[in-house]
Amino acid sequence: MLLHRLAAPLATGLLLAATAAPARAADPRRTAGPAKGQIVVFATELQTATVFTDPQGCQRLPPGAHVVVNLTNVFARLYADPYCKVPAVPFVTVKPGYGSHVSAVGSLKTELMTTSVDPG
Repeated sequence: MLLHRLAAPLATGLLLAATAAPARAADPRRTAGPAKGQIVVFATELQTATVFTDPQGCQRLPPGAHVVVNLTNVFARLYADPYCKVPAVPFVTVKPGYGSHVSAVGSLKTELMTTSVDPG
């Protein structure tokens, strides 16, 4: 009788665990690795474009930076200062494959996220 009472909750728990595991594995924040690709920064017509390949950590934008194009597989978080401390509002993140205007003295960091909304 005791075994019969424990069987249903145990089966339910195993079923929940089995269905939750694939959902966790599919979460790109858990399975994706570091940024792969390039972030290209345009400043002026008189300067060559700056290219960050497989960027990691805080990257200072070149003086006079004007436009960033994110050609990586992850989001790029934009900052209004050169030290990745002050978020660049209202365009805080740039999706892979997209671009944005940036602060002339800003910086950026790549992050594994699933939405472009600033998580806080």
